[in-house]
Amino acid sequence: QPEYAAAVYGYIGAMVALLAREETGRGQTVDVSHMETMASLHQWTTVRWTHGRYIQKRIGNRYDTTHPITVYPCKDGYVAISGSSEEQGQRFMAVSGLGEYLDDPRFATGVARLQNADAFDALLMPWLMAHTAAEIVEICQTARVPAGPVPGMLELLADAHLAARGFWQQPDGPGGLRYPGPPFRFSRHPWALRPAPALGADTTAILAQLSSIRHPASREGGAGHAPPHSQVGEPASSSPRLPLAGVRVLDLSRVWAGPIAARILGDFGADVIRVEAIAARGGLRVTEAVVQQSRRYPNNEAGERPWNREGMFNKFNRNKRAVTLQLNTPQGKAIFEDLVRHADIVLENYSPRVMPQLGLGYERLKELNPGIIYIALPGYGWSGPSRDWVAYGTTLEPAAGLSALMGYRDSGPYKSGVAWADPVAGLNAAAAMLVALYDRRASIDGAGQSIELAQLEAMITFIGEELLGAQVRGAERPRPGNRHPYYAPQGVYPCAGEDRWIAVSVTDEAAWAVLCAELGLGPEHAALRREERHTAHDALDAAIAAWTAGQEQMALMHRLQGRGIAAAAALDARQLVEDPHLAARGFFATITHPDAGTFPFPGQPAHLSETPATFRLPAPGLGEHNREVFSGLLAITDEQLEELRAARIIAGGPVGG
Repeated sequence: QPEYAAAVYGYIGAMVALLAREETGRGQTVDVSHMETMASLHQWTTVRWTHGRYIQKRIGNRYDTTHPITVYPCKDGYVAISGSSEEQGQRFMAVSGLGEYLDDPRFATGVARLQNADAFDALLMPWLMAHTAAEIVEICQTARVPAGPVPGMLELLADAHLAARGFWQQPDGPGGLRYPGPPFRFSRHPWALRPAPALGADTTAILAQLSSIRHPASREGGAGHAPPHSQVGEPASSSPRLPLAGVRVLDLSRVWAGPIAARILGDFGADVIRVEAIAARGGLRVTEAVVQQSRRYPNNEAGERPWNREGMFNKFNRNKRAVTLQLNTPQGKAIFEDLVRHADIVLENYSPRVMPQLGLGYERLKELNPGIIYIALPGYGWSGPSRDWVAYGTTLEPAAGLSALMGYRDSGPYKSGVAWADPVAGLNAAAAMLVALYDRRASIDGAGQSIELAQLEAMITFIGEELLGAQVRGAERPRPGNRHPYYAPQGVYPCAGEDRWIAVSVTDEAAWAVLCAELGLGPEHAALRREERHTAHDALDAAIAAWTAGQEQMALMHRLQGRGIAAAAALDARQLVEDPHLAARGFFATITHPDAGTFPFPGQPAHLSETPATFRLPAPGLGEHNREVFSGLLAITDEQLEELRAARIIAGGPVGG
């Protein structure tokens, strides 16, 4: 996963550099660290340490905020269920035959169910084992509870929804292997894979073309069309022009996938305006139980304005402005339509029904602004039999096949410790928006387009080699635990101290010889070839673990690295935030928020040498920029703003402050 995610960040950095070159005529380098990539894509691990001084622990297949969010066994396999909200949890209990326990204080709330998860699961298990995965998914989806299958690779290749959407590609022709299709689809440009070329097949043609290519620096005045919006109402800045300066994004998204996509563009200079409902961040009060369970509020205190203090929101929404607007009212919709006329991009991650029901589908947005780029991040896409399924990253990751690959040889599938499909979709969305901006600049008519990014499909593109391997083998690969299909030995081994571990991977014979010397193993062990080491993996793991258990984690990492062995300490949240390597690279950005205080947040992993990311604004308060945007951009008067507040079309807080 780090290789895929870092590759997308590299792509994002390259696209930003290309857009900058259109303005300046100058190239630059893009530096992307795999470690920074993964550190930036934590959901709330680092926030829970910086805000609540809490180090998140592993709890197996559960989430440690509410329950149930997990992968369960069932009659014919496994099923993923995510009753994330209180309403979803209650509906799930009702449809699974546990409605009578809603009055039981052990199971009345998501936090209570988590604290009594073993007892809850014991009550639920008979119902699970009496139903197939398909039956459970249908029951839950009918009740609007996020649930999904947990397919293996061959099951995924046979999925009816993906087949209906024409997702699979066969670049080598009928009868060839099926490859994952596009992570996103453009309305103006069809997408297709080409077969891999034979070695040197295009050398002659490429050499013949080189002499006719003009260097980008020879272009005068750039190649772009001026942005369709005016610059009125943009936040003042004395900093040099940023690569995405002049690009305006209307961010309607929620939670994680959409917000991180918009934040990436904001880091590189885009004017991102969050458009939120008045109740988007919850109510006036947050219960003490939620504060203590989440550990995402500064000093574990809700504070006077808790809706502006939650750390995960503030992490994913820096470099943005925020307005409140009730889109389900005629006045709110009309104001939003005026905003669209001044925008470049509209981003949302609603279900496919929401924007059309509001009368704000792409066809309407295009009427308002022919240059608009509209990107939607539905869970399962705009078409197909699963189109209207409710979905979270915690159900999409298993549905995309990733969970079936994770786990031990004697276990069932595991979900990852975060809702991994969310950042995968977010990274791909940022890349897609940058491609669309570049395409619009290069087009003659300056027209925009729509982009459909099905989060399920984006996640599948991150396991492509496993899908190909399953087709070649004709069988599923056994879950490997921490082992590697080729390198051996490989594992995560205990070190001295509480919950201290080190990952070690022996990638060649030289490294194995060094490790044998460290372990004190004799010539008979040092002579083992890779295949023999795989056969003896259990015994080798035991020997390595017995040795590492007496070693200090960080010292051992440096010692092994110094001798050419791939080794890395498994860092917890505090160690990650305080890591000297990340500090030396200036990765964490210290940001001061007027309601939450000053905290370090993960920065931007794509380092551009000439037009780097900047961290100009803390996450906005709810409705903080109502006057600045509505008056500065749309010329709405103070008197009209007061009328909108009185009608609860806009507000400065959950209760209309």
